Amino acid sequence: MKNRIGEVGTILGRNRIVVSLLIGGAFWFLSKPTFLSIAVGVPFVLLGEAIRIWSSGYIRKNEELATTGPYALTRNPLYLGNGIMGFGFVLMGRDLSLIFFFFVFFTLIYRSTIQREEARLSAKFGERFAEYVAAVPRFPPLDRLEKVRNRFRLETGAEAPRASDLVGDPSSFAADDL
Repeated sequence: MKNRIGEVGTILGRNRIVVSLLIGGAFWFLSKPTFLSIAVGVPFVLLGEAIRIWSSGYIRKNEELATTGPYALTRNPLYLGNGIMGFGFVLMGRDLSLIFFFFVFFTLIYRSTIQREEARLSAKFGERFAEYVAAVPRFPPLDRLEKVRNRFRLETGAEAPRASDLVGDPSSFAADDL
């Protein structure tokens, strides 16, 4: 069964443009947008597109391994952007079945696509890619966000020097000291 799902994912991944157009047509047919659903979905679409634009600026396809910018946070920022954009469109459509189908197809399509890309990158960049894989999560960067969040310590911030520590307590100044 797992092999069969993998085969379906590979077929969908290799034909992801056509599949995306078909899903877009189904989305158009099933959606019931309202002003509110569009207002809720648009920020996700814009965020996803912004991530895609940011990511595209770091790619030198088939020339070098992208490891900086958004590629330092996740190995697949373009697909992360696609996912966020797709989620925004699903929210705009206001149909629960769309959410289900979006996540199923997104997972099937991009899982196999990412596996093929990683095999190609591993063959091309070898040890450098292996080090990158060990250092940067595949998708999404949630464990990176956890590391960032865990670095902040409220008690350390509370112990930081204040302006009054540097110049003294302003209430202790006498008028003749001025």
